[in-house]
Amino acid sequence: MNTEKLRIHHHHHMKTIYYSIAPAIFEKVPGYIRGLVVVRGADNSSSNTDVQSALRDAEKRLASAHTVETLLADARIASWREAFKLFGMNPSEFRPAHEALARRAVQSKPLPFINALVDIGNTMSLARTLPVGVHPLDAVCGSLELRLADGTENFIAFGWDKIERPKFGEVILTEDREVLTRAWVWRQGRGSVTLPASKAVVFNINMLPPVLEAQIEEIGLEIEFQIKKACGGTTSRHL
Repeated sequence: MNTEKLRIHHHHHMKTIYYSIAPAIFEKVPGYIRGLVVVRGADNSSSNTDVQSALRDAEKRLASAHTVETLLADARIASWREAFKLFGMNPSEFRPAHEALARRAVQSKPLPFINALVDIGNTMSLARTLPVGVHPLDAVCGSLELRLADGTENFIAFGWDKIERPKFGEVILTEDREVLTRAWVWRQGRGSVTLPASKAVVFNINMLPPVLEAQIEEIGLEIEFQIKKACGGTTSRHL
């Protein structure tokens, strides 16, 4: 996707959220793809044992297949580390989210269960070895953009009150001037946490070669299927 219009029902009316990716990102990393799955009217209020056991299964499969060393040699991890470096982001300081999750799994440190939608995102990140981010849309009023930071934007990390600034040239997901995610797929801000009360969310599916473009459709369908089974609602894919 480059630019998408997302239609979300909000307080008895429909709102349109524009979601775009800056061309500068594709110029540096031509093989990059971000696909979206949007869910509206989800019920994320209760934990889901099927979702939780799928997360544990994905962790166990990775742990049986990898050590930390072989994990870092996996092209689906290495490609992200290289892409981070192209934007001046040190992948040891800003660790791509799927790498951080996979390292935990390989070290047999089970992830906490958070809620069904977040757990589905984490499961898919592990099962497919690619970054899947989950962002609530209920309160989004502006435009969402994946772009390069000028360094003056605001970011407040989850669990903190202090405003941070992204580095100049860092890949960030923003709603206007507020940073929702720092370092592309590293860390989400406190205002972008999916909660049990969240009804509308977007799943960001991030792909770099060697993951093939054809796989994004299959991954999107799988995420849609898991969301509907666990939380209901209506879903749409923007690939």
